[in-house]
Amino acid sequence: MKGLIISGGKRERLKLRMIPGLWIEGKTYWAQHDFGRFIQEKDVSFEIKRTDLQSEICLYDIMITNHSLDVKEVKLLMMYSNESILNDQLAFVSPSEKVIFHHVNKKMYLINGKTNGNGIESTTVHPIWTVPAENIWSCEKKGILRYMPLAKGTVASIFSLNLILHGHETQYASSWVIYGNERKKLINLNNALLKTH
Repeated sequence: MKGLIISGGKRERLKLRMIPGLWIEGKTYWAQHDFGRFIQEKDVSFEIKRTDLQSEICLYDIMITNHSLDVKEVKLLMMYSNESILNDQLAFVSPSEKVIFHHVNKKMYLINGKTNGNGIESTTVHPIWTVPAENIWSCEKKGILRYMPLAKGTVASIFSLNLILHGHETQYASSWVIYGNERKKLINLNNALLKTH
């Protein structure tokens, strides 16, 4: 799968890759391109726009459209993984902050998102090789992620945002990655983004 790359700075070699997807009525669809995807069999599309707000914030605005007349239950999936071949990686779900952290070589990435004023619905962290096999699901038919709060090595984190799309309706979502060294600063920036996006 191809993905959008987030770099921590010009000299920073550690990179985080973002791959978006949709869960629709029991089936998962991952984007094959950076800009989104049209899912013909479900008449649903999504588009992605990336904005670098500051040197340490990467914001993704996502537009999800139902092109049919039918109501669709949709989950926006955002997967983040590290491009580095280093195995010195740790990713975990922080229930108190309701975010995901990736730690790589003493650097930190905070990951979050929201839609329609609602935050992340569910989260999971897995070894990267389990993702293509769809081992991320506790129940794919119902769209329930297999909850794993912590993983080490080469890892991927995934969160979902729930949407109900009426006929010919478009809804919007946002996801962001904040890069830095200090947890408190990352949390403060995250709180500011929650108020503005």
